[in-house]
Amino acid sequence: MYPILFSIGGFTLYSFSLLLVVSWSVWSFLFWKKLRKYAVSDERIFDLMFFTTIVAFLFSRLSFVFTHVSTFVDNWLKVGALWVARGLSFYGALISGILTLFFLARVYKI
Repeated sequence: MYPILFSIGGFTLYSFSLLLVVSWSVWSFLFWKKLRKYAVSDERIFDLMFFTTIVAFLFSRLSFVFTHVSTFVDNWLKVGALWVARGLSFYGALISGILTLFFLARVYKI
């Protein structure tokens, strides 16, 4: 697989970024469709997807930072700058996403 799909001027489309967006879109659609069968309101489904995505992204970055501390020791401002020090952790996103879904499902009584 090619890491860079194409580049136009200063814009570069990476295959990982594209597949990440496509997989999130497919997951969101299937998740929405499945929960609609159980008569869960669209607002609750949106809340679950929104908060799970935000928490998974944040914990993905934080777990990457904790596993690569040497990259961020000299300048901690790199933690928030994904374009300077790239990196996300799959397992951090997966674990935090699942825990967030379980927590919110209990809170919303789904």
